[in-house]
Amino acid sequence: MSLRIVSLNGELVCEDTCRDGRRSEGFPPGGLYDHETARILQAWWEVDGPVWELRGGTVEFEATQPIALGWAGASTTHQVDRMILDTGERLKLAPRRPGATLAIVSGKRWLAQSGTKVAEGDPVLGGGLTRLPPEGTLALLPGANDLRVRYLPRQGIPRIEGDWAVSIRADRIGIMLTGEQQFYQSHGRSIPTNFGAIQNPGDGQLIVVGPDGPTVGGYPVVGAVIRADRPKIARWAPGDTVSFLPVTMDEAEQAWTQAQRQLRDHVRRTTALRKALG
Repeated sequence: MSLRIVSLNGELVCEDTCRDGRRSEGFPPGGLYDHETARILQAWWEVDGPVWELRGGTVEFEATQPIALGWAGASTTHQVDRMILDTGERLKLAPRRPGATLAIVSGKRWLAQSGTKVAEGDPVLGGGLTRLPPEGTLALLPGANDLRVRYLPRQGIPRIEGDWAVSIRADRIGIMLTGEQQFYQSHGRSIPTNFGAIQNPGDGQLIVVGPDGPTVGGYPVVGAVIRADRPKIARWAPGDTVSFLPVTMDEAEQAWTQAQRQLRDHVRRTTALRKALG
């Protein structure tokens, strides 16, 4: 054990890649909310494995042994935040944009199992002391207020129009948006959902399903945020205004290929800069 959770307001989850294969049993895939920020931060710290993600609040750690910590999130250019805590020292962290998502790494690999959630008083396994990365500005991938959406191939489903405001009801299960009243025909039965699915519960609201969202739902599903844009959902904060742009399946696939290439290039440049600076 390297850390103890002194206080926690929000969700703190240790995540890595998604855990597919058990959706039929009702288990969501989970995984990192913002894998792009996590991988860039890991490249700077030269570590791999799972990452702790803080969503929608603050956390205060107390070191139970000396440990090096680094964190980043919800900003396109990010001053490298890092610190060494000695035994007994405390550190309180929150995203730069309140209500968004923060990635947290250490100088050594975290040992918690992917999907582990913690509460006040719980230990944090793994991590450790290492030489801190150099000071500087870490370039992260940007968020977006216009998300690309694939609509379901059914007749009579209107497109989402206008601007939608991100509400304070936002976590790993889903993010609620408020906007103009829209009506959709209910299916009359539960249907499968996934990370990025857009549900319409009525009353001028939309729900964008998160990585820990339900595997099935009774609300009408309008469409889904394409895979390439899902990490941007984690960078939303309450009060942000978002809109949705329709794309075809071919455009969605091209966007995913481009996003993967962009992330690989970004990680490669971050790794090269880290080595050059020592």
